[in-house]
Amino acid sequence: SARLRADYSFMDEQPQLLSRTSPMNDSYELVNLKAVIQDEAWTVELFVDNVTNEYASLGIDAGYLGNYRNRPRTAGLRVS
Repeated sequence: SARLRADYSFMDEQPQLLSRTSPMNDSYELVNLKAVIQDEAWTVELFVDNVTNEYASLGIDAGYLGNYRNRPRTAGLRVS
C-alpha cells in the first residue's frame, strides 16, 4: 500500500519571555511531507520536514542568552 501525508502548522507571534514588555517572536508556518510504501515485510518512508526551510525563533534562554530555533529543512529515507 502507499500513503501520502502533509502536515501544516501555524504559530502566531508571541513574547520571547513571559512578560508583556518582552520583544515578540515572529509568527511562522511549518510544512512537512511524507510518502510511505508498505508491504507485509517492509516499509519505506521518504520525508521532508520544514519543506520551506522556515526559520523560527522559539525563544531566548535568559540564563545563557542563547536563541532557540526550529530545525532547518530535513529530508530522509527510512527503511524497515
